[in-house]
Amino acid sequence: MSVKELNITKQKGWKGLCVVDGVDMFGNKIFDAISQLYQIKLSYATFGIMVENNIVVEAAPIGKWMVGKELDYIVTWVKSKKGEIIKI
Repeated sequence: MSVKELNITKQKGWKGLCVVDGVDMFGNKIFDAISQLYQIKLSYATFGIMVENNIVVEAAPIGKWMVGKELDYIVTWVKSKKGEIIKI
């Protein structure tokens, strides 16, 4: 699966609405191009976070505490846990 085929969702009326390249199936823009998706790999979990303007705006349930934090803080935290963070 390529990055463009990833199903990225951001609530706008329907939960779980399929979004590709920031546009839903009706052509509505869901999020700006400045949104960035990161994958976090830890010894006990792998999950994603959505970042806008260097701030985490969405995260998988295990990482909900990260919402509102700066990306630099998250990168430091992940490294302290001997994990890996990758921009997708």
